[in-house]
Amino acid sequence: FRMAVELDAKLFWTRLQRVVGLWREQPALFGDASTLCMAVGKDSDDRPDNLRITAVQLYLLGYEFPETVLLFRQDRLQVWTSQKRCSILAPLIEKRPSDCNYQLEVEPCVYKEEESNAANFKALLADCSSSGPFGVLLKETKWQGGVFSQ
Repeated sequence: FRMAVELDAKLFWTRLQRVVGLWREQPALFGDASTLCMAVGKDSDDRPDNLRITAVQLYLLGYEFPETVLLFRQDRLQVWTSQKRCSILAPLIEKRPSDCNYQLEVEPCVYKEEESNAANFKALLADCSSSGPFGVLLKETKWQGGVFSQ
């Protein structure tokens, strides 16, 4: 039995704009970071890691997306995830309100065992760190699973 996942685009954009608005108004709350990285590793019932990041995903999307990287920037949110999850997130781009000046970029990430994501991560980190301070949730950096195991 498979459940179809449908995201509430209006709620997503409202909440995303609220978070970004707070970040722009009070950057010190976010460590004055120009980029915030929130990554969730492989789903596991026996590891209570990533609780804060999972809460952010649930708040924004209404669902948990394991093995997904959220890169919040001042002007856009980049989502780095599997092709299947990209297809779930894609309708959010189409339903962006016309008065919203914030962008959503959904990028597929291939993380097959025989392929390495080392070059992808290196480019991603270089791009993020070139725009200023780079923030992560320090207690939630033990990322594991597919995309992070290489």
